[in-house]
Amino acid sequence: LYGNGMREERYERTAHTHDECGHKADSHGAQRKGTQDHMADEQFPAALTALEEYRNIEQQMAQPEAASNPDTMRKLGRRHAQLAGIVTAYRQYRALADDLEAAREMAADDADFAAEAKRLEDELPAAQERLRTALIPRDPDDARDVIMEIKAGTGGEEAALFAGDLLRMYTRYAEKRGWSVTVQSENATELGGVKDVQLAIRAKGTPAPEDGVWASLKYEGGVHRVQRIPVTESQGRIQACSCSRKRTRTTTRSRSIPRTSRSTSS
Repeated sequence: LYGNGMREERYERTAHTHDECGHKADSHGAQRKGTQDHMADEQFPAALTALEEYRNIEQQMAQPEAASNPDTMRKLGRRHAQLAGIVTAYRQYRALADDLEAAREMAADDADFAAEAKRLEDELPAAQERLRTALIPRDPDDARDVIMEIKAGTGGEEAALFAGDLLRMYTRYAEKRGWSVTVQSENATELGGVKDVQLAIRAKGTPAPEDGVWASLKYEGGVHRVQRIPVTESQGRIQACSCSRKRTRTTTRSRSIPRTSRSTSS
């Protein structure tokens, strides 16, 4: 038996011992469990704090006062999503630790449990590392949406064509991630390029910080330069051109805040 089944067998054997020996075995089991919980809490106190806050937020979100206030729900939902990764990693770690303790108790009497204990011992360090990684503070803006601007630089029509390539690239990337893309303004050329374009890129719902638009695109600002034989070149000569690109965080799904700009070129 593995997983929950392993726990059930442990509880059945504990109950059997309880019938034969009275309350002693039951109290020992409770004492062991309490010791395990205390050790886990001492090792990851920040995770326990996050779990308590996570539960409090869920209780607040269930209140009619919060449910009737979109701003409050948005704020609570964003924080709930930020804590979800820590809580998930912590619960996985605790479940693995509990299963390991159960397997060790049965290992002397059952070879299957001995093998299971060895496997769980090998998996426990990875679960601890995932939890430590989840506890590393993140950029508070990671879950925010982005307004991106792409502008053709030097290079004439070829720079505009390359800016159009960038526009299509980021649009397809956003679609692949499940984000929505809205073109707020665009200055196109006759050959299908763009002199400048402004995009609003938004995540759906309330994403976890690591899945936020800003988390994925905040390092995309800068200047890009490309050398290639342009579509506009008839003699096969290589031409250099550049584009600039900057991105801006948004405070909500529809409003922008002052920009942190970095230029990007193609």
